[in-house]
Amino acid sequence: MGDEELRKLQRDAAHGGAARIRVLAARFRAGALTREQLELAVHLGDDSAREVLGLGPNAICTCPDITRSKAHREQCPAGGKGIGTPPLRVPSEICAWTRGIGKWGKEAVVRASLATARLVFPIWQQRFPNSTVEREALEAGDAWVACPCSEHERASRVAASLVRGRTSRPSSGTADQVILMAVDTAWCAPTAAPGVAAQAVKLAVRQLGKGSVSQVRVAICSALLPWALTEHANVRTTRSSSGNRASSQRDDATLWAIMERIGGECGGGTAADLSRACEAFRAELEPLDDETLTAVVRAFDVAMSRAYTWDLRGAAYVIHGGCSTDSFWDFRAGLVSLGRDVFERSLRDPDSLVEIEDVRNRTLFEGFPNVPHEVLESRGLRVPGTTQHPRRLKGRAWSEEELPEKYPRLKAMFGA
Repeated sequence: MGDEELRKLQRDAAHGGAARIRVLAARFRAGALTREQLELAVHLGDDSAREVLGLGPNAICTCPDITRSKAHREQCPAGGKGIGTPPLRVPSEICAWTRGIGKWGKEAVVRASLATARLVFPIWQQRFPNSTVEREALEAGDAWVACPCSEHERASRVAASLVRGRTSRPSSGTADQVILMAVDTAWCAPTAAPGVAAQAVKLAVRQLGKGSVSQVRVAICSALLPWALTEHANVRTTRSSSGNRASSQRDDATLWAIMERIGGECGGGTAADLSRACEAFRAELEPLDDETLTAVVRAFDVAMSRAYTWDLRGAAYVIHGGCSTDSFWDFRAGLVSLGRDVFERSLRDPDSLVEIEDVRNRTLFEGFPNVPHEVLESRGLRVPGTTQHPRRLKGRAWSEEELPEKYPRLKAMFGA
């Protein structure tokens, strides 16, 4: 096909129909479009892309949410099978559909999240017309999309922290929380971004009201589809790299990003405080796909295991006036909830926990370490090869007489 003929087709394609199918097919044959780009377009509801790939009505799984269960394979009209490796699946449920965009890379997820945030931004602007932090955060996200470099990633993180300092609790579903999550996708680990985007969509639907699911889906498709079919779109099918060092580092980053987002819920020792913290943790985990969820639970278990030391149990003993095995389990979960910086510092110097405001209540986290495995079990999954309870405490055992010398600052604060 000559250049002039292709240009004519492109002009005709603006009106859709058969001409658009021929243009996409011609670009696909010429190598100007990849299969991954067309698959993303199918995910976004583009019938022309579907025709180019030769997909019939039963070629794609459109069940509300995608599982790998035997029941799904038997009951799905598509037999649980689609195209490509892994199979292309297009869930009809909005959060699962948003999470599925992660298959085509982080940039696609960030663009979807920002489109969601722009839907709710006018609500926030109407309530707080003089606030500029949220607008600047969205601009930081746009800057990352234009140039996804480490500098713009850091700028997105700073912008998100400024929004985070002003937001209400994550469970409230307010517009600023949706904006925060959208900007979070620009700096968090690629494995975490799809789950964060899905949570942002869930809160946006709650904010916009009943019947807004189609509105959110249209906004995401309108933002993504033109970009997805451009020649230079960074659209690629992601591949699992579990088992290597880089994958482990990403899993850690995902866990700590979650802890940072739910930090506002992790304070106080009352039953209501603990319940909110557990609910916030569960709300972060539930939108994750199976692979990411399993990786995050493994990272949580590893952190719990690393904290299984005599030194930290001694600190817990001083802070709480005693420390049973069960209490130490809750204490370690509290350390994880306080975030990476506090956690790593406490491993090096347990006495530094004296610097944490209300540390006694903030390390009483009964039920918190159960949450990740409850979410896993609800999907019929498990994480082999990890434990929150190693056989032996690491380090040297201590006696009560040694505690004042080992933890002088904690002992001074909490006494005998």
